Amino acid sequence: MSAYSLASDFSTMRRASSERRPPPAGDAGSEDEIDAEPGGPAVLLIEGRPLIRDCLARCIRRGSDVEVRTIARLEMCAEAIEDGRVSLAMLVVESPADADHNLRLVARLREITGNMPIIVVCDGEDLSCIVRVMKAGVRGYISTDMALDVAIEAIRLVQAGGQFLPAKSVLEEGSAAAAPVVAGEIPSGLNGIFTTRQAAVVEALRKGMANKIIAYELNMQESTVKVHVRNIMKKLKARNRTEVAYLANQLLD
Repeated sequence: MSAYSLASDFSTMRRASSERRPPPAGDAGSEDEIDAEPGGPAVLLIEGRPLIRDCLARCIRRGSDVEVRTIARLEMCAEAIEDGRVSLAMLVVESPADADHNLRLVARLREITGNMPIIVVCDGEDLSCIVRVMKAGVRGYISTDMALDVAIEAIRLVQAGGQFLPAKSVLEEGSAAAAPVVAGEIPSGLNGIFTTRQAAVVEALRKGMANKIIAYELNMQESTVKVHVRNIMKKLKARNRTEVAYLANQLLD
């Protein structure tokens, strides 16, 4: 076979491969375009900066089974949720210092989405900012200081009907005005059976929290949480986390 023939065949193969190859995911398009993927309940991500929006959406998609739709402006929300598959809205705000502006954005988003759960994503864990947005009806606050895995578990928790806020910020402020999701007073019915840390883990399991969130909220390693969960299961003779939550509720009742 001649060198010319080999080169011709190779060129043909490259063309065929190029024609079969799908376009890269997330190719740049108009910022007015709604980016969506088929699947189950979706999360709507609202972020005006294309780089931040695309990076965050891709990280959530690749780190979980969560479907993410992205839009650049609040005005696009109605079109993005009209098929009824969006179960959670995530609003990215640039600075906690713009608290009044952020609250106006939350109010506009609530007008559009109705009773849909809302998560605010913001820099820092300033307690006063968190309290204000939670009082405005937000179901979760994700700080950019969090690890991606914790943020994804927070999304799942809020999608499932729970609430999430960084307990660390509340503990650092020493305030009881905004009780953290996990940290705080442990129900007295658990204290006689478990150690203080185990009781805190039990309380988190009752709220349906994943190990990553429990570790973040209680400032411990995830491996330590797993050890506590195993010991709790042994004490309660439970076979899984669901039984732990059920039996703990029975104890408190």
